[in-house]
Amino acid sequence: MAMTKYGPGKFDWLASEVPYRAMLEGLADEDAQTETEWASLFRGAFTEKQIRDLGMDPSVFNEDDMDALASPAHILSGDDLGFVHWEWFDTIEKAEEAWSEITQAESEYWDAAEASEEA
Repeated sequence: MAMTKYGPGKFDWLASEVPYRAMLEGLADEDAQTETEWASLFRGAFTEKQIRDLGMDPSVFNEDDMDALASPAHILSGDDLGFVHWEWFDTIEKAEEAWSEITQAESEYWDAAEASEEA
């Protein structure tokens, strides 16, 4: 069985809407942002109860969708065009490594922006 595609639009996968709604509710553990991109880190799985609490019906997701949502960590990212990408990780450590790269890029972006304003 394969993950359920969202179809043309904002998300790659139907299940992407779960971390997206969680991000909108302020449930991300950490956030990063530049002027054109944003990202949110979630530590922990999305349970059926959490999915319902976000106003969604878990039965719309297939087994592969639910397996991805049950992963121990997730990173949701988006751009200024409105596209949203969701990545799930099989370990917290892998997610933390990916998150470290995102926050490093964020720091470099804002440092460069500040330097150009001072110039």
